[in-house]
Amino acid sequence: MKYLLFLLVIIPGLAQAHCPYEVNIKDQSYCIDILWDQGEKKVKGQFESVETLSPVLIAMGEVPQKWIYSKAIITTWLKGDSKHTPVEIPHFRVFPYMHMNNGHHHSTGYEFLYDSLESVYVVQRIAFQQMPGCWSLRWTTDTKDQKNSSHLITNLSHFTNLEAHQIEEQISFCQNLTQTELDNGESESHHDHH
Repeated sequence: MKYLLFLLVIIPGLAQAHCPYEVNIKDQSYCIDILWDQGEKKVKGQFESVETLSPVLIAMGEVPQKWIYSKAIITTWLKGDSKHTPVEIPHFRVFPYMHMNNGHHHSTGYEFLYDSLESVYVVQRIAFQQMPGCWSLRWTTDTKDQKNSSHLITNLSHFTNLEAHQIEEQISFCQNLTQTELDNGESESHHDHH
């Protein structure tokens, strides 16, 4: 009986506390969750779904006809809402971003939209190309894909087409790169790749 009472008290609190990533905009806190979807390939100029789950890292030198573009579904709700009722955040955007070890950070090609029927954001057709750096997802309310006007959501390392040791290498690389940037005051250059 004590155990049942404990669960009735604790479970609602856990549901309310569930906030995978927190976003603060104009004195309002939101929670966001990211669900990776099946990727896409470009066939004769048109995108078609593939069976491969995102995110996918495109190998260096791979021909564009073999690229698998990644897709993520992003849900947002007010922090503290245990029902996770989806909300649309004005001017909110999520974009992919590459932190390079040479300081020449940049975005990549992608599409971002709000699906009002499903009440979710979609970031799709992302070309996560392999290079000496760390891919991440960042959020902003600005119109540019730059680090200084955005905030980190998460670094990406668990690409579905990598083996366990490669994922560990990505995790380590991202951690070391982040620490190096913090140690160096995060001086960097930016450019867009659209």
